[in-house]
Amino acid sequence: MTLQKQAEASDLDGFKKNTVEHTAGEAIEKTTDVVVVGAGGAGMATAVQSAQNGNSVVVLEVNSEIGGNTVASGGQFQSAQSYFSLGSS
Repeated sequence: MTLQKQAEASDLDGFKKNTVEHTAGEAIEKTTDVVVVGAGGAGMATAVQSAQNGNSVVVLEVNSEIGGNTVASGGQFQSAQSYFSLGSS
């Protein structure tokens, strides 16, 4: 990538020009036990635990990718593994 291309990639006005239009499809009617709004760390942990508890789960996310603010964290997040026991030892 050339220096000029790198500068264009960090150009906020250029970034704002890259828009995508979405047209809503047909309405979806569904009954679930749990609806999780947001597919960040907390939302995905909630969805995984709810599914493990036997609930039907739907996760709604506004962005094209999951992660939310957890993506920007410096640590690790493992939502689907149970490494810790809550019981007494």
